[in-house]
Amino acid sequence: MKKLLRIGSALLALMLLLSVTVLAADPPKEAGIYGVTLASGYESIPFKVLRAEETATAAGITAEAAEIDGVATQFYPEGVKVWFEIAVPEGFNLVLGLNEDEVPTEQNIEYIDQQTTADGKVAFTVYPKSASGQVIVKLANSEGVKEVLRFGMYQAYTLGNVTEPVLGDTAIDVQDALWVLQYSAHKRDFDDNQKLAANVTVTAQGDSAIDVQDALWILQASAHKRTLG
Repeated sequence: MKKLLRIGSALLALMLLLSVTVLAADPPKEAGIYGVTLASGYESIPFKVLRAEETATAAGITAEAAEIDGVATQFYPEGVKVWFEIAVPEGFNLVLGLNEDEVPTEQNIEYIDQQTTADGKVAFTVYPKSASGQVIVKLANSEGVKEVLRFGMYQAYTLGNVTEPVLGDTAIDVQDALWVLQYSAHKRDFDDNQKLAANVTVTAQGDSAIDVQDALWILQASAHKRTLG
């Protein structure tokens, strides 16, 4: 009997552990920064993720486990900028990239703050404005480029609005319904945010599939015939 109780207790503990792991790996429902990765040679540099109103003196946001685009990662809810401190070799300048190939502009970078610290190192705060995807920080001179770190920007989703991450369209309209219909027919791909936004029937009906019903509800919402969520 005692042996059965021990086995039962072990199984219960395992189930609880698995349930916590599953819950921790859910895609975030709010905007933030995720996957801060330090490049080879810079693994020991200090960094922290900050909220919009926080300065470099703040403690920074504590990371939590999440799943984004099917990959387990560290997520910083409400994070919008990254502070880090490095020793910059003479003649090197800071360079930013977006998603490997894109060049940041005033449209998607709020600012880059640079301060020399007491020990001669340089502290940077990189604040993307509307960028989504990967922000890549590099040091460059005439001889080449060295990556320092990268991080991802995760945008909050609005239930029913699947076009916003791509088109910047804040309205729920016929276009959203069309995209969901195309996704259900395997004619269009969605990222994690779009999947969350598209599945409007899941709460009311427990329907985990993204299908024609979701497209219909979004169409009804666009005509003010239904409230989502």
